[in-house]
Amino acid sequence: MEPWTVRVRHRGTELRVAAHADERVALLQERVHVLTQVPPANQKWLAQRAPGGPVPSLTRVVQRHEAEHVSLADAGVRDGSTLTMIGGTDDEVQGLREQESDWAKRHAPRTLHPSLLRGATPRSTATPSARPVFAQLAVHPSASPGDAWHARVLRYLERLASDPAVLHVCRTHGYEVGTLTELLPHEHPHLLGLNENRGQRILLRIRTDAADGTRDYKTTRRVLMHELAHNEIAEHPPEFKILNSQLNAEVDAFERARDAGAHRLVDAPTYEPTDTPRGAYTLSDTSAPPPTDAEERRARILHATETRLAQLDREIHARCGDAEAPTSARGKP
Repeated sequence: MEPWTVRVRHRGTELRVAAHADERVALLQERVHVLTQVPPANQKWLAQRAPGGPVPSLTRVVQRHEAEHVSLADAGVRDGSTLTMIGGTDDEVQGLREQESDWAKRHAPRTLHPSLLRGATPRSTATPSARPVFAQLAVHPSASPGDAWHARVLRYLERLASDPAVLHVCRTHGYEVGTLTELLPHEHPHLLGLNENRGQRILLRIRTDAADGTRDYKTTRRVLMHELAHNEIAEHPPEFKILNSQLNAEVDAFERARDAGAHRLVDAPTYEPTDTPRGAYTLSDTSAPPPTDAEERRARILHATETRLAQLDREIHARCGDAEAPTSARGKP
């Protein structure tokens, strides 16, 4: 059996890895570990359904810890496939953990000397809740607290910060944001959103260009997904687009499951489109019944929706970004 060549993209670099169809996925992970110093436990494999690109089944195999038992062929990998892997080395992960530990120590509750607790009566308290995803919401300083715009924008930010689908994505990927605030139309006319210091501050356009209303909520939520993806990947390499699409898909899947009354979002069948659109038949398929009017309408609606979202994502991609905050601002919540 001739060896395969599998392309693996990591941090803007494309690696060529030799493999065989019957090899286990874990062996591919080990070879990538040698080339990138990213151990399998830290590897996250992104999936897209595109010619020559990674396939969703590989992502599921890794997520379910089945890499030792599933072959590359069974995971949908083919000769010439291009896979995208993101993740940090052990040293990088350890550095992040040390930063989190230092932060926790600095913000830990103050411990009082026993002499100060004499005569104190213990009381029952509720179980502390998890740390919020969005530490702070801030309206632009130009709007004073008594201004009608202040209350309107604050409600908009609160809706985003409490959106169950947004919180689901953030907790699934471990995203946290220091400050979620607004970006006025005249400040950066070409931008819809900005991520500073990988989540230290995220700015979103809330008001319309004419400042006579607020922007469409679901559009702004897609901008927020774009900026949250910058918590993990800086700038816009090829793997960023895959991650951004994955976050939007998770939002849609969460809301579909909620609307259907489902209580579980894992280990459930997922929709995977085929190469042939629904309602389309090949000329050689004489046994297939002709599409009904309802099927044609659904196909047209689906095509129009996918076209509109693709155009929206292109606009967001062109008008969003990430940036390093000024040195004086780093370390602030």
